[in-house]
Amino acid sequence: MHDRLWLSRRRRGGVLRDPGGFGRVTGGAAGRSGEDMARNVRGFGGRGLAVATVTLTLLAGCGGGGGRLEPVDPVAAVPVTSPTPTLSPTPSPTLSPTPSAVPSGGASPARSTPKRIPTPTKKPNIALPPPPNSPQVPPPTNAPSGASCPSYAGPKAPMSDVKAALTKAAGTPYWRGASKPEGYSGDGSEITVPLALMKAIAWQESGWQSTIVACDGGIGTMQVMPGTASWMNQRFGTSHDVHTLAGNTALGAEYLQWLIMYFGLYYFGTFDLNATASVGAGDAQMRLRDVVIAAYNVGPGALENADGTLSIPNQRYVNNVVALMSTCECLAY
Repeated sequence: MHDRLWLSRRRRGGVLRDPGGFGRVTGGAAGRSGEDMARNVRGFGGRGLAVATVTLTLLAGCGGGGGRLEPVDPVAAVPVTSPTPTLSPTPSPTLSPTPSAVPSGGASPARSTPKRIPTPTKKPNIALPPPPNSPQVPPPTNAPSGASCPSYAGPKAPMSDVKAALTKAAGTPYWRGASKPEGYSGDGSEITVPLALMKAIAWQESGWQSTIVACDGGIGTMQVMPGTASWMNQRFGTSHDVHTLAGNTALGAEYLQWLIMYFGLYYFGTFDLNATASVGAGDAQMRLRDVVIAAYNVGPGALENADGTLSIPNQRYVNNVVALMSTCECLAY
């Protein structure tokens, strides 16, 4: 039912190289596979009125006569046994609350900014993929029978098998067993791929067709390019077969984890995909999740600008994937 998803194929990046510790392979084609909080309301309550003493007063011109109150000697307090006329209270000035760092008797307000991890003051000089390959134009929808692409390298795996493979790959911390990039001191175990994101990208890329080979060479469920498969295997010290369901989904997860590490470490200071930072042109706020999705499609180099900011050239792709994360029929599998 998804045999025509190749009609929305997209551009790719080249192969990552490694002068700075992020990669080690040169040459080849890079992978592509193929995308905001209210605060502080403060109120004041009313106050009650209790009668401790009774002071006899003379009211003159209540409501506009211009009289004034004449005090007399106080007398002993008497119990109030019946309702007394209610006088309009004289407004009292409202004092603006003085801001304080810590509210009395409580803890500091929770910060919405994710906790930052140590990052280098300057991003290392890491070589990124060359510009994306020229897009390959798919045949028209009314192409005659016998069109060579997309093609299939065998029967498609059942959706249940694809779900299992995606779930396993998304939850495996591949950085844990790999050499770490410059500026990172953890063990890599905190970096995995949210399952909803993994499923959505796979659906956007292939419709979960495990054996599809697209017109531009993208392979399988995660539409991994051959050059990306080779680079990821060397970078992470793995030997996944891009043509198998398990290997293909693992390679796609490795690529996503590499992107999370790279942009999280050097641009956002956190690996929380919901984190935002002023990394766009003119200090525009961007979300790490959106950056990772965009880079999976066009390569990380396509997002980086000469002035050190980021931009997303494929916002429609990002929007599609983000929508699929909550609306995809694949989430029911």
